[in-house]
Amino acid sequence: MAIDGTRNPAATEASLARASAELTFGHVLFFAPARPNSRPELYERCEWIEIPPKSLKQYNQFCLTELHVHIRTTHCLTVQSDSYIVNAAAWDDEWLQYDYIGAPWPPGHSGTEYRVGNSGFCLRSRKLLQATSTLPTDSYVWRGKLKQGCRDDVITCVMYRQHLESLGLRFAPVSVAARFAFENPTPEAPALNGQFGVHEYRRRSHPV
Repeated sequence: MAIDGTRNPAATEASLARASAELTFGHVLFFAPARPNSRPELYERCEWIEIPPKSLKQYNQFCLTELHVHIRTTHCLTVQSDSYIVNAAAWDDEWLQYDYIGAPWPPGHSGTEYRVGNSGFCLRSRKLLQATSTLPTDSYVWRGKLKQGCRDDVITCVMYRQHLESLGLRFAPVSVAARFAFENPTPEAPALNGQFGVHEYRRRSHPV
């Protein structure tokens, strides 16, 4: 699944085409205002859903509150224009026991003990997406400071993680997240080295 709220979502389309060619998925979704057709072969296996242009805040709110309506499978893998499957052979069916897995953050990054976030390349269960659809999305707390806006991974993995866990939802431990994807160097994964996916958020702008 990929969401791109810009008027030229070709880079995200290419990233989704690359990911969907690596593995067989039960359903592939591309949410975008336009269909660039830079990778026409994608649509042999992908459903395009037209959405209006979205700001960064609106992108994050869509992930939290609306995405669950469209997911038919038990889980969905999110990719962006700057995130990819880099080692399909690393996929582990055991990951499906968790409701959220993303690349680990370095110690102290979130200002809390929680270190699994990074929705730029993440695996989320439909149950988790249904649960986040009821959460407030107009502001978030990051490193102890209230900020206006919306960040879906901060709201899910930091602010309301305890609440979501009380509902029985499971977040992958850091050791599992470090095998799943790489974003920043951490003690568990100092570099990209065999992980399933990567989020290179510094290399490109956000796809919204």
